[in-house]
Amino acid sequence: MTVMTGRWELVEPILREKAYGTIDNDPQVLLADDAGGLGIDADLFHARLIGFDDQIDAEMWVRRAESDIYVPLPPKLTPIDFDIETMTPELRKAVYKLQSGWVVMTVNGEDAPPHIELRPDFTIRVAYLRYRRRG
Repeated sequence: MTVMTGRWELVEPILREKAYGTIDNDPQVLLADDAGGLGIDADLFHARLIGFDDQIDAEMWVRRAESDIYVPLPPKLTPIDFDIETMTPELRKAVYKLQSGWVVMTVNGEDAPPHIELRPDFTIRVAYLRYRRRG
């Protein structure tokens, strides 16, 4: 969990709203496909996980843009979902695939979180990514 202090607490929600608003209003997003592994140039990465019903399942900060994010699902309590040897629930995971539509925003260093090293031009880059749940 990231503890945010200073101006970043005020700036980041505005950046997030603007970034995802741009993504959601882009007609190409309707045609978005799984993007695969990417080398997006950013210092921070925010992932929005979109579920089967096009609702936001979760939002989180991630270390980098990954082609897949795996999120544990609560165990089912039916006998078929238990490991016979240990009688423990089988761990199930939801798979979210990186979509081809994303936004990278540049933030002035004075608005950046304190734990991020600034670039030579005294800025940071924040990537806002969309992931869609698959199978």
